[in-house]
Amino acid sequence: MPDLAAAVRQLAVAAQPLTDADLGQPYRWLAHDEGARFALLGSMHELRALAVALAAERRAGPPLTRAQHALSQYHAAVRDLEAIMLGVTAAEYDASPAPGEWPLRYVYGHMVGAERNFFALVDYGARRQRQGGGLPPTLPDGEADRLFGPFAATFLPLMETGAPAEVAAFHTALHDRALADFAAITDEELDGPSLWWEGEAYSLEYRLHRFDAHLRQHTAQLERTLDQLGRPANEARRLIRLLYAALAEAEAATIGAPEMGVAARAELAATLAARAAELTAAVGRANDLLAAVRAGDATRAAALLAEQPGLAASADASGVPAVRLALYRGHTELAAQLAKGTELEIWDAAALGRLAAVAAIYGDWGDFILNEYSRDGFTPLQLACFFGHEDVARWLIEKGASVAAVSRNGQGIQPLHAAAAGDHLGIARLLLAAGADANAPQSNGFRPLDAARQNENAELAELLLAHGADPALARA
Repeated sequence: MPDLAAAVRQLAVAAQPLTDADLGQPYRWLAHDEGARFALLGSMHELRALAVALAAERRAGPPLTRAQHALSQYHAAVRDLEAIMLGVTAAEYDASPAPGEWPLRYVYGHMVGAERNFFALVDYGARRQRQGGGLPPTLPDGEADRLFGPFAATFLPLMETGAPAEVAAFHTALHDRALADFAAITDEELDGPSLWWEGEAYSLEYRLHRFDAHLRQHTAQLERTLDQLGRPANEARRLIRLLYAALAEAEAATIGAPEMGVAARAELAATLAARAAELTAAVGRANDLLAAVRAGDATRAAALLAEQPGLAASADASGVPAVRLALYRGHTELAAQLAKGTELEIWDAAALGRLAAVAAIYGDWGDFILNEYSRDGFTPLQLACFFGHEDVARWLIEKGASVAAVSRNGQGIQPLHAAAAGDHLGIARLLLAAGADANAPQSNGFRPLDAARQNENAELAELLLAHGADPALARA
Protein backbone atom coordinates (compact mmCIF):
# COMPACT_ATOMS: atom_id res chain seq x y z
CA MET A 1 0.00 0.00 0.00
CA PRO A 2 2.44 2.71 -1.07
CA ASP A 3 -0.16 5.50 -0.98
CA LEU A 4 -1.33 4.68 2.55
CA ALA A 5 2.22 4.24 3.80
CA ALA A 6 3.22 7.55 2.22
CA ALA A 7 0.29 9.30 3.90
CA VAL A 8 1.23 7.85 7.29
CA ARG A 9 4.80 9.00 6.82
CA GLN A 10 3.58 12.48 5.85
CA LEU A 11 1.58 12.68 9.06
CA ALA A 12 4.47 11.30 11.11
CA VAL A 13 6.91 13.80 9.64
CA ALA A 14 4.51 16.61 10.60
CA ALA A 15 4.19 15.25 14.15
CA GLN A 16 7.80 14.25 14.82
CA PRO A 17 9.14 17.71 15.85
CA LEU A 18 6.17 18.50 18.10
CA THR A 19 6.67 18.89 21.83
CA ASP A 20 4.40 17.44 24.47
CA ALA A 21 2.90 20.92 24.87
CA ASP A 22 2.24 21.15 21.12
CA LEU A 23 0.25 17.93 21.29
CA GLY A 24 -2.07 19.54 23.82
CA GLN A 25 -3.02 22.44 21.54
CA PRO A 26 -6.66 22.68 20.43
CA TYR A 27 -7.67 20.06 17.85
CA ARG A 28 -10.80 18.02 17.35
CA TRP A 29 -11.14 14.49 15.94
CA LEU A 30 -14.80 13.47 15.68
CA ALA A 31 -16.21 14.01 19.20
CA HIS A 32 -12.79 14.05 20.83
CA ASP A 33 -11.73 17.61 21.58
CA GLU A 34 -8.60 16.54 23.45
CA GLY A 35 -5.75 18.20 21.66
CA ALA A 36 -3.49 17.76 18.65
CA ARG A 37 -2.42 14.32 19.87
CA PHE A 38 -5.72 13.11 18.43
CA ALA A 39 -4.45 13.76 14.93
CA LEU A 40 -2.28 10.72 15.65
CA LEU A 41 -4.59 8.79 17.97
CA GLY A 42 -7.55 9.27 15.65
CA SER A 43 -5.49 8.14 12.68
CA MET A 44 -4.36 5.08 14.61
CA HIS A 45 -8.02 4.35 15.38
CA GLU A 46 -8.93 4.56 11.69
CA LEU A 47 -6.02 2.35 10.64
CA ARG A 48 -6.97 -0.25 13.23
CA ALA A 49 -10.54 -0.23 11.93
CA LEU A 50 -9.25 -0.70 8.39
CA ALA A 51 -7.09 -3.60 9.59
CA VAL A 52 -10.15 -5.31 11.09
CA ALA A 53 -12.14 -4.84 7.87
CA LEU A 54 -9.29 -6.21 5.74
CA ALA A 55 -8.75 -9.15 8.09
CA ALA A 56 -12.46 -10.03 7.83
CA GLU A 57 -12.26 -9.85 4.06
CA ARG A 58 -9.16 -12.01 4.12
CA ARG A 59 -10.91 -14.67 6.21
CA ALA A 60 -13.61 -14.91 3.55
CA GLY A 61 -10.92 -15.91 1.04
CA PRO A 62 -7.66 -17.81 1.34
CA PRO A 63 -6.37 -17.17 4.89
CA LEU A 64 -2.80 -16.16 5.66
CA THR A 65 -0.38 -19.01 5.28
CA ARG A 66 2.31 -19.69 7.86
CA ALA A 67 4.84 -17.94 5.64
CA GLN A 68 2.58 -14.91 5.17
CA HIS A 69 1.94 -14.73 8.90
CA ALA A 70 5.70 -14.75 9.58
CA LEU A 71 6.15 -12.07 6.92
CA SER A 72 3.49 -9.94 8.62
CA GLN A 73 5.50 -10.09 11.85
CA TYR A 74 8.63 -9.09 9.97
CA HIS A 75 6.72 -6.29 8.29
CA ALA A 76 5.55 -4.94 11.66
CA ALA A 77 9.16 -4.90 12.87
CA VAL A 78 10.22 -2.96 9.76
CA ARG A 79 7.50 -0.35 10.28
CA ASP A 80 8.52 0.02 13.93
CA LEU A 81 12.12 0.53 12.86
CA GLU A 82 11.02 3.23 10.42
CA ALA A 83 9.13 5.01 13.19
CA ILE A 84 12.16 4.98 15.51
CA MET A 85 14.57 6.23 12.86
CA LEU A 86 12.25 9.01 11.73
CA GLY A 87 13.87 12.39 12.31
CA VAL A 88 17.32 11.07 13.29
CA THR A 89 19.86 13.71 12.30
CA ALA A 90 23.20 13.12 10.59
CA ALA A 91 24.99 14.15 13.79
CA GLU A 92 22.97 11.71 15.89
CA TYR A 93 23.53 8.95 13.33
CA ASP A 94 27.31 9.12 13.75
CA ALA A 95 27.62 10.16 17.38
CA SER A 96 29.26 7.75 19.82
CA PRO A 97 26.67 7.17 22.57
CA ALA A 98 29.03 5.78 25.22
CA PRO A 99 32.42 4.03 25.49
CA GLY A 100 32.20 0.62 23.87
CA GLU A 101 28.76 1.28 22.35
CA TRP A 102 28.03 1.33 18.63
CA PRO A 103 26.71 4.52 17.07
CA LEU A 104 23.37 4.34 15.33
CA ARG A 105 25.15 3.95 11.99
CA TYR A 106 26.58 0.56 12.89
CA VAL A 107 23.52 -0.72 14.73
CA TYR A 108 21.27 0.18 11.79
CA GLY A 109 23.81 -1.04 9.25
CA HIS A 110 24.21 -4.35 11.04
CA MET A 111 20.43 -4.85 11.13
CA VAL A 112 20.03 -4.32 7.41
CA GLY A 113 23.22 -6.12 6.46
CA ALA A 114 22.15 -9.24 8.36
CA GLU A 115 18.93 -9.35 6.38
CA ARG A 116 20.93 -9.87 3.17
CA ASN A 117 21.96 -13.22 4.60
CA PHE A 118 18.50 -14.04 5.97
CA PHE A 119 17.04 -13.38 2.54
CA ALA A 120 19.65 -15.58 0.89
CA LEU A 121 18.94 -18.41 3.34
CA VAL A 122 15.18 -18.35 2.73
CA ASP A 123 15.52 -17.89 -1.02
CA TYR A 124 18.01 -20.74 -1.31
CA GLY A 125 16.01 -23.03 0.99
CA ALA A 126 12.80 -22.47 -0.98
CA ARG A 127 14.58 -23.12 -4.29
CA ARG A 128 16.11 -26.28 -2.90
CA GLN A 129 12.68 -27.52 -1.79
CA ARG A 130 11.17 -26.77 -5.19
CA GLN A 131 13.99 -28.59 -6.99
CA GLY A 132 13.43 -31.73 -4.97
CA GLY A 133 16.44 -31.36 -2.70
CA GLY A 134 18.96 -31.59 -5.49
CA LEU A 135 20.96 -28.64 -4.13
CA PRO A 136 23.25 -29.05 -1.08
CA PRO A 137 21.40 -28.31 2.20
CA THR A 138 24.06 -25.85 3.42
CA LEU A 139 23.93 -22.28 2.08
CA PRO A 140 26.79 -21.88 -0.41
CA ASP A 141 29.36 -19.14 0.14
CA GLY A 142 28.60 -15.98 -1.80
CA GLU A 143 24.87 -16.63 -2.19
CA ALA A 144 23.92 -13.23 -0.74
CA ASP A 145 26.45 -11.55 -3.03
CA ARG A 146 24.90 -13.34 -5.99
CA LEU A 147 21.49 -11.89 -5.12
CA PHE A 148 22.50 -8.36 -4.09
CA GLY A 149 25.97 -7.79 -5.48
CA PRO A 150 29.30 -7.99 -3.64
CA PHE A 151 28.94 -6.90 -0.01
CA ALA A 152 32.21 -4.92 -0.06
CA ALA A 153 31.22 -3.02 -3.18
CA THR A 154 27.52 -2.48 -2.55
CA PHE A 155 26.37 -2.52 1.06
CA LEU A 156 29.57 -1.88 3.04
CA PRO A 157 30.01 1.67 1.67
CA LEU A 158 26.38 2.40 2.60
CA MET A 159 26.95 1.15 6.11
CA GLU A 160 30.20 3.06 6.65
CA THR A 161 29.54 6.38 4.90
CA GLY A 162 25.99 6.40 3.55
CA ALA A 163 23.23 8.65 4.85
CA PRO A 164 20.42 7.07 6.90
CA ALA A 165 18.03 7.57 3.98
CA GLU A 166 20.32 5.57 1.67
CA VAL A 167 20.46 2.62 4.08
CA ALA A 168 16.69 2.89 4.52
CA ALA A 169 16.19 2.79 0.74
CA PHE A 170 18.27 -0.39 0.50
CA HIS A 171 16.31 -1.92 3.36
CA THR A 172 12.96 -0.98 1.81
CA ALA A 173 13.92 -2.65 -1.46
CA LEU A 174 15.09 -5.79 0.35
CA HIS A 175 11.95 -5.88 2.50
CA ASP A 176 9.62 -5.40 -0.47
CA ARG A 177 11.41 -8.15 -2.35
CA ALA A 178 11.07 -10.49 0.63
CA LEU A 179 7.31 -9.89 0.88
CA ALA A 180 6.88 -10.43 -2.85
CA ASP A 181 9.14 -13.49 -3.19
CA PHE A 182 8.35 -15.36 0.01
CA ALA A 183 4.57 -14.91 0.27
CA ALA A 184 4.11 -18.00 -1.94
CA ILE A 185 6.19 -20.35 0.24
CA THR A 186 3.99 -23.27 1.25
CA ASP A 187 3.63 -24.81 4.69
CA GLU A 188 5.33 -27.96 3.43
CA GLU A 189 8.32 -25.97 2.16
CA LEU A 190 8.65 -24.21 5.51
CA ASP A 191 9.31 -27.55 7.18
CA GLY A 192 12.35 -28.22 5.00
CA PRO A 193 15.89 -28.05 6.47
CA SER A 194 18.23 -25.07 6.23
CA LEU A 195 21.90 -25.29 7.20
CA TRP A 196 24.33 -22.44 7.71
CA TRP A 197 27.25 -21.70 9.99
CA GLU A 198 25.57 -23.18 13.08
CA GLY A 199 26.40 -26.75 12.02
CA GLU A 200 22.91 -28.04 12.66
CA ALA A 201 19.73 -28.03 10.64
CA TYR A 202 17.02 -25.47 11.30
CA SER A 203 13.75 -25.31 9.42
CA LEU A 204 13.10 -22.77 6.72
CA GLU A 205 10.34 -21.42 8.96
CA TYR A 206 12.95 -20.65 11.63
CA ARG A 207 14.94 -18.70 9.03
CA LEU A 208 11.89 -16.72 8.05
CA HIS A 209 11.18 -15.80 11.67
CA ARG A 210 14.75 -14.54 12.09
CA PHE A 211 13.84 -11.44 10.06
CA ASP A 212 11.47 -10.27 12.78
CA ALA A 213 13.42 -11.53 15.79
CA HIS A 214 16.72 -9.96 14.74
CA LEU A 215 15.10 -6.61 14.00
CA ARG A 216 13.36 -6.57 17.37
CA GLN A 217 16.62 -7.43 19.15
CA HIS A 218 18.48 -4.50 17.67
CA THR A 219 15.53 -2.12 17.74
CA ALA A 220 15.86 -2.30 21.51
CA GLN A 221 19.54 -1.44 21.06
CA LEU A 222 18.61 1.55 18.90
CA GLU A 223 16.24 2.78 21.60
CA ARG A 224 18.98 2.53 24.22
CA THR A 225 21.41 4.36 21.95
CA LEU A 226 18.94 7.19 21.36
CA ASP A 227 18.43 7.49 25.12
CA GLN A 228 22.20 7.71 25.59
CA LEU A 229 22.35 10.44 22.96
CA GLY A 230 19.85 12.52 24.92
CA ARG A 231 16.97 11.84 22.54
CA PRO A 232 14.50 9.87 24.66
CA ALA A 233 11.07 9.10 23.27
CA ASN A 234 8.60 11.91 23.93
CA GLU A 235 4.85 11.66 23.47
CA ALA A 236 4.97 12.42 19.74
CA ARG A 237 7.51 9.67 19.04
CA ARG A 238 5.57 7.17 21.12
CA LEU A 239 2.37 7.98 19.25
CA ILE A 240 4.16 7.74 15.91
CA ARG A 241 5.22 4.19 16.80
CA LEU A 242 1.59 3.33 17.56
CA LEU A 243 0.60 4.87 14.23
CA TYR A 244 3.13 2.75 12.35
CA ALA A 245 2.05 -0.36 14.24
CA ALA A 246 -1.53 0.24 13.10
CA LEU A 247 -0.35 0.77 9.53
CA ALA A 248 1.59 -2.50 9.64
CA GLU A 249 -1.47 -4.38 10.88
CA ALA A 250 -3.59 -3.06 8.02
CA GLU A 251 -0.89 -3.84 5.46
CA ALA A 252 -0.31 -7.34 6.84
CA ALA A 253 -3.81 -8.41 5.85
CA THR A 254 -2.93 -7.88 2.19
CA ILE A 255 0.31 -9.93 2.08
CA GLY A 256 -0.23 -12.36 -0.75
CA ALA A 257 -3.46 -10.55 -1.73
CA PRO A 258 -2.46 -7.01 -2.79
CA GLU A 259 -5.76 -6.38 -4.57
CA MET A 260 -7.73 -6.31 -1.31
CA GLY A 261 -9.40 -3.14 -0.06
CA VAL A 262 -7.85 -0.85 -2.66
CA ALA A 263 -10.63 1.75 -2.50
CA ALA A 264 -10.77 1.79 1.31
CA ARG A 265 -7.00 2.13 1.55
CA ALA A 266 -6.94 5.00 -0.95
CA GLU A 267 -9.74 6.81 0.87
CA LEU A 268 -7.95 6.60 4.21
CA ALA A 269 -4.67 7.65 2.58
CA ALA A 270 -6.32 10.86 1.36
CA THR A 271 -7.72 11.52 4.84
CA LEU A 272 -4.38 11.05 6.56
CA ALA A 273 -2.50 13.18 4.03
CA ALA A 274 -4.94 16.04 4.65
CA ARG A 275 -4.64 15.54 8.40
CA ALA A 276 -0.90 16.16 8.28
CA ALA A 277 -1.60 19.70 7.04
CA GLU A 278 -4.37 20.11 9.63
CA LEU A 279 -2.01 19.17 12.44
CA THR A 280 0.65 21.65 11.37
CA ALA A 281 -1.96 24.39 10.98
CA ALA A 282 -3.54 23.66 14.38
CA VAL A 283 -0.26 23.97 16.25
CA GLY A 284 0.65 27.07 14.25
CA ARG A 285 -2.62 28.83 15.09
CA ALA A 286 -2.19 28.05 18.78
CA ASN A 287 1.32 29.49 18.76
CA ASP A 288 0.04 32.59 16.95
CA LEU A 289 -2.54 33.13 19.69
CA LEU A 290 0.03 32.65 22.44
CA ALA A 291 2.32 35.20 20.75
CA ALA A 292 -0.57 37.67 20.66
CA VAL A 293 -1.30 37.04 24.34
CA ARG A 294 2.32 37.61 25.35
CA ALA A 295 2.33 40.87 23.41
CA GLY A 296 -1.03 41.95 24.81
CA ASP A 297 -2.35 42.22 21.24
CA ALA A 298 -6.08 41.96 21.92
CA THR A 299 -6.97 42.78 18.31
CA ARG A 300 -4.91 39.92 16.89
CA ALA A 301 -6.16 37.55 19.59
CA ALA A 302 -9.78 38.50 18.87
CA ALA A 303 -9.29 37.86 15.15
CA LEU A 304 -7.83 34.41 15.81
CA LEU A 305 -10.59 33.55 18.27
CA ALA A 306 -13.25 34.69 15.80
CA GLU A 307 -11.88 32.17 13.29
CA GLN A 308 -11.58 29.39 15.89
CA PRO A 309 -13.06 30.01 19.35
CA GLY A 310 -11.50 26.79 20.65
CA LEU A 311 -8.05 28.40 20.42
CA ALA A 312 -8.75 29.90 23.83
CA ALA A 313 -7.69 26.50 25.22
CA SER A 314 -4.12 26.94 23.90
CA ALA A 315 -1.28 26.55 26.42
CA ASP A 316 2.39 27.51 26.40
CA ALA A 317 5.39 25.19 26.63
CA SER A 318 5.04 25.04 30.44
CA GLY A 319 1.41 24.02 30.14
CA VAL A 320 0.13 27.44 31.26
CA PRO A 321 -3.24 28.14 29.56
CA ALA A 322 -3.57 31.29 27.48
CA VAL A 323 -6.02 32.84 29.94
CA ARG A 324 -3.58 32.61 32.84
CA LEU A 325 -0.66 33.63 30.62
CA ALA A 326 -2.56 36.84 29.90
CA LEU A 327 -3.03 37.40 33.64
CA TYR A 328 0.65 36.81 34.32
CA ARG A 329 1.44 39.48 31.72
CA GLY A 330 -1.04 41.92 33.25
CA HIS A 331 -3.51 41.77 30.35
CA THR A 332 -6.66 41.38 32.45
CA GLU A 333 -9.17 42.38 29.75
CA LEU A 334 -7.60 39.95 27.32
CA ALA A 335 -7.73 37.24 29.99
CA ALA A 336 -11.47 37.86 30.44
CA GLN A 337 -11.95 37.63 26.68
CA LEU A 338 -10.09 34.32 26.56
CA ALA A 339 -12.05 32.95 29.51
CA LYS A 340 -15.28 33.24 27.48
CA GLY A 341 -14.06 30.65 25.00
CA THR A 342 -12.74 27.88 27.24
CA GLU A 343 -13.68 25.65 30.12
CA LEU A 344 -11.72 27.01 33.05
CA GLU A 345 -9.54 24.84 35.25
CA ILE A 346 -9.64 25.59 38.99
CA TRP A 347 -6.31 27.46 38.88
CA ASP A 348 -7.54 29.79 36.13
CA ALA A 349 -10.85 30.32 37.90
CA ALA A 350 -9.01 31.17 41.12
CA ALA A 351 -6.65 33.54 39.32
CA LEU A 352 -9.61 35.28 37.66
CA GLY A 353 -11.58 35.49 40.90
CA ARG A 354 -14.48 33.37 39.60
CA LEU A 355 -15.79 31.97 42.89
CA ALA A 356 -18.78 30.21 41.32
CA ALA A 357 -16.49 28.40 38.87
CA VAL A 358 -14.08 27.43 41.66
CA ALA A 359 -16.97 26.03 43.70
CA ALA A 360 -18.38 24.13 40.73
CA ILE A 361 -15.02 22.50 39.97
CA TYR A 362 -14.63 21.62 43.64
CA GLY A 363 -18.06 20.04 43.48
CA ASP A 364 -16.88 17.78 40.64
CA TRP A 365 -13.51 16.84 42.16
CA GLY A 366 -13.84 17.19 45.90
CA ASP A 367 -11.10 17.88 48.45
CA PHE A 368 -8.42 16.42 46.15
CA ILE A 369 -8.45 19.53 43.96
CA LEU A 370 -7.98 22.05 46.78
CA ASN A 371 -4.23 21.50 47.09
CA GLU A 372 -3.50 20.14 43.62
CA TYR A 373 -0.77 21.95 41.70
CA SER A 374 -1.08 23.58 38.30
CA ARG A 375 1.35 22.61 35.57
CA ASP A 376 3.54 25.56 36.50
CA GLY A 377 3.50 24.58 40.17
CA PHE A 378 0.91 26.72 41.99
CA THR A 379 -2.10 25.80 44.11
CA PRO A 380 -5.48 27.49 43.57
CA LEU A 381 -5.06 29.36 46.87
CA GLN A 382 -1.66 30.73 45.89
CA LEU A 383 -3.09 32.11 42.64
CA ALA A 384 -6.14 33.63 44.34
CA CYS A 385 -3.83 35.27 46.87
CA PHE A 386 -1.44 36.71 44.30
CA PHE A 387 -4.20 38.19 42.14
CA GLY A 388 -6.05 39.62 45.14
CA HIS A 389 -9.34 37.68 45.14
CA GLU A 390 -10.20 37.73 48.84
CA ASP A 391 -13.56 36.00 48.51
CA VAL A 392 -12.01 33.09 46.63
CA ALA A 393 -9.13 32.87 49.11
CA ARG A 394 -11.52 32.84 52.07
CA TRP A 395 -13.68 30.13 50.48
CA LEU A 396 -10.66 27.93 49.71
CA ILE A 397 -9.28 28.33 53.23
CA GLU A 398 -12.66 27.44 54.74
CA LYS A 399 -12.78 24.31 52.56
CA GLY A 400 -9.37 23.25 53.85
CA ALA A 401 -6.83 24.56 51.33
CA SER A 402 -3.34 24.53 52.85
CA VAL A 403 -1.97 27.92 53.88
CA ALA A 404 1.50 26.32 54.08
CA ALA A 405 1.60 24.72 50.60
CA VAL A 406 4.93 25.39 48.85
CA SER A 407 4.87 25.97 45.11
CA ARG A 408 6.47 23.22 43.03
CA ASN A 409 8.72 25.38 40.92
CA GLY A 410 11.82 27.45 41.38
CA GLN A 411 10.04 30.08 43.46
CA GLY A 412 9.11 27.96 46.46
CA ILE A 413 6.39 30.39 47.55
CA GLN A 414 3.58 29.86 50.04
CA PRO A 415 0.18 31.62 49.88
CA LEU A 416 1.38 34.36 52.26
CA HIS A 417 4.29 35.18 49.95
CA ALA A 418 1.82 35.51 47.07
CA ALA A 419 -0.45 37.83 49.06
CA ALA A 420 2.48 39.96 50.23
CA ALA A 421 3.94 40.20 46.75
CA GLY A 422 0.56 41.29 45.41
CA ASP A 423 0.18 43.80 48.27
CA HIS A 424 -3.12 42.32 49.46
CA LEU A 425 -3.52 43.15 53.13
CA GLY A 426 -6.93 41.56 53.64
CA ILE A 427 -5.83 38.22 52.24
CA ALA A 428 -2.65 38.30 54.35
CA ARG A 429 -4.84 38.80 57.41
CA LEU A 430 -6.94 35.75 56.46
CA LEU A 431 -3.85 33.58 55.96
CA LEU A 432 -2.20 34.61 59.22
CA ALA A 433 -5.41 33.97 61.11
CA ALA A 434 -5.45 30.48 59.56
CA GLY A 435 -1.93 29.77 60.81
CA ALA A 436 0.35 30.89 57.98
CA ASP A 437 4.01 31.26 59.02
CA ALA A 438 5.00 34.94 58.99
CA ASN A 439 8.71 33.97 58.75
CA ALA A 440 8.49 31.35 55.99
CA PRO A 441 11.23 31.89 53.38
CA GLN A 442 10.87 31.54 49.62
CA SER A 443 13.50 29.55 47.75
CA ASN A 444 15.72 32.64 47.56
CA GLY A 445 15.33 33.43 51.26
CA PHE A 446 12.88 36.28 50.60
CA ARG A 447 10.27 36.52 53.37
CA PRO A 448 6.81 38.13 53.62
CA LEU A 449 8.24 41.05 55.62
CA ASP A 450 10.70 41.71 52.79
CA ALA A 451 7.79 41.98 50.34
CA ALA A 452 5.85 44.30 52.64
CA ARG A 453 8.82 46.63 52.96
CA GLN A 454 9.56 46.43 49.23
CA ASN A 455 5.98 47.51 48.52
CA GLU A 456 6.25 50.20 51.23
CA ASN A 457 3.18 48.78 52.91
CA ALA A 458 3.64 49.72 56.55
CA GLU A 459 0.26 48.30 57.59
CA LEU A 460 1.13 44.89 56.19
CA ALA A 461 4.54 45.02 57.84
CA GLU A 462 2.89 45.80 61.20
CA LEU A 463 0.47 42.91 60.71
CA LEU A 464 3.33 40.49 60.01
CA LEU A 465 5.29 41.71 63.01
CA ALA A 466 2.20 41.24 65.19
CA HIS A 467 2.10 37.60 64.02
CA GLY A 468 5.71 36.91 64.91
CA ALA A 469 7.69 38.07 61.88
CA ASP A 470 11.33 38.44 62.94
CA PRO A 471 12.96 41.62 61.57
CA ALA A 472 16.38 40.02 61.98
CA LEU A 473 15.50 37.41 59.34
CA ALA A 474 14.34 39.91 56.77
CA ARG A 475 16.71 41.17 54.08
CA ALA A 476 15.68 44.82 54.17
